[in-house]
Amino acid sequence: MKNLQPKVLSKTKPLFIIFAYLLSMTLVTTHKAEAKTCKYKASQKSAKVTWTGYKFTNQTPVSGSFKSVKWNQTAATDLNKWIRTVSFEIDPLSIKSGLKVREANIIKALFLAYGKTAKITGKVQSWDPVKKVAFVEFDYGKTNFLLAFNLRIENKNILILEAGANLDQMGWGEGLDRLTKICKSHHTGPDGKSLTWPDIQLKVKTKLLKKCW
Repeated sequence: MKNLQPKVLSKTKPLFIIFAYLLSMTLVTTHKAEAKTCKYKASQKSAKVTWTGYKFTNQTPVSGSFKSVKWNQTAATDLNKWIRTVSFEIDPLSIKSGLKVREANIIKALFLAYGKTAKITGKVQSWDPVKKVAFVEFDYGKTNFLLAFNLRIENKNILILEAGANLDQMGWGEGLDRLTKICKSHHTGPDGKSLTWPDIQLKVKTKLLKKCW
């Protein structure tokens, strides 16, 4: 009679099967991740455009915002593509500063003098992806100027654009002179000197929206 021995299963085969299964699942998961597409755009609802001017010898800041801003943009697969599609329209008569007399003076000395009831329009003309700087061309009435906005993202989805400007360099020097005269009493500091600075700061803050599928 033959000596029958119980058949022993190879330990290598089950391990190979488990390894092959895990590998296939990893490849499927990786493929799905790579196939995922996302597009970005800025939230118009949360967008806020603010400005800061300066008065007195010590450059005391005076800030405000524009309440009416319309945005045009095209959602894109990355920030570099999206930023190049951005344009906008600002209603200068929607300016707010917390002081009605200040708003009236700015409208009279600057906006009505240069563009009457026209809108301020702007468009991103070029973008430096290395320095994260957007060069934005503005048009208002007979004036045209280019400003460089530095871009940064805070808390992963808060988009901030900031630029410095000079009213003289923008071609608004005469308007600045009118504003200085109109606001003389309001812009006279403790030293007795009345001064309205040509420097202003502009800031755009909004949420960066991301949609993936």
